[in-house]
Amino acid sequence: MVGINGGPSAYGTYDQGGNVWEWNEAIVAPYRGLRGGAYNSTSAYLSSSFRNSNTPSVASATYGFRIVSLSGNPYNFSSFVPVGDFTNPNDSSPPGYGTVGYSYNIQKYEVTNTEYASFLNSIAVNDTYNCYNTSMGSDTRGGILRSGVSGSYSYSTKTNMSHKPVNFISWFNAARFANWLHNNMPSGSQNLLTTESGAYYLNGTTSDATITRMSGARYSLPTEDEWYKAAYYKGGSSNAGYWNYATQSDSIPSCVASDSSGVPLPSVTPTNTPTITPTPTITRSNTPTPTITRSNTPNS
Repeated sequence: MVGINGGPSAYGTYDQGGNVWEWNEAIVAPYRGLRGGAYNSTSAYLSSSFRNSNTPSVASATYGFRIVSLSGNPYNFSSFVPVGDFTNPNDSSPPGYGTVGYSYNIQKYEVTNTEYASFLNSIAVNDTYNCYNTSMGSDTRGGILRSGVSGSYSYSTKTNMSHKPVNFISWFNAARFANWLHNNMPSGSQNLLTTESGAYYLNGTTSDATITRMSGARYSLPTEDEWYKAAYYKGGSSNAGYWNYATQSDSIPSCVASDSSGVPLPSVTPTNTPTITPTPTITRSNTPTPTITRSNTPNS
């Protein structure tokens, strides 16, 4: 995994550039939004100007997520930071995101392998809707192992991967995780009381790209504006402006890395080409609705 050095965002979030692309609620039909770049991204992909999107069923080695809450952190899940300065304007630079007219909370870090394994152990002894992707175990970049047979599956993290961001995550995996949080992290089969309703009404779907956040959601994926503001807004007032990168800087951040087993590596010098393969196929655009080509074949 490769993240970025240089400090947090103005609100205290980390790794909103590098590590993994993070799913958000943006609908770029038939795709869903992604932001922040990944471990194999060039510096351009880490900047505020770059939007990405993909089919919501795709679960890539470069895809993860973080959670927001409009109601504090009612179930004391993970570590959240508050984002205030509401009524801030959009970024004046294209593509012009970031305005949020309310206060909210966002995870300080991405959802980790430990947090996601806890989710799986609670609701995936059968795993009806494939919340576990087998590449999490078989691929060296994945961080979660599954043991047992359907009906008695159990999940554990790989050595040195507990606190790394979970990857091989589809938009629907992330939405089901948000539903589970909304419902106070229950144990049981994947149904309307656990993963299929709460923040998003899913009810078994794995393909509808138009699902939106339900009223009263306690936890959810961030909107693109919520994600953008937490990453790039300078904070401190309702008209502070925006940074180009999620490190309170307009300069390209340096990289910090670990090997495929999670062991930290020495600091690396950023380049203009990815240092890890495979590289996702992405078409860049400076318009609010970009033309994006589809990445690798979905992992199921």
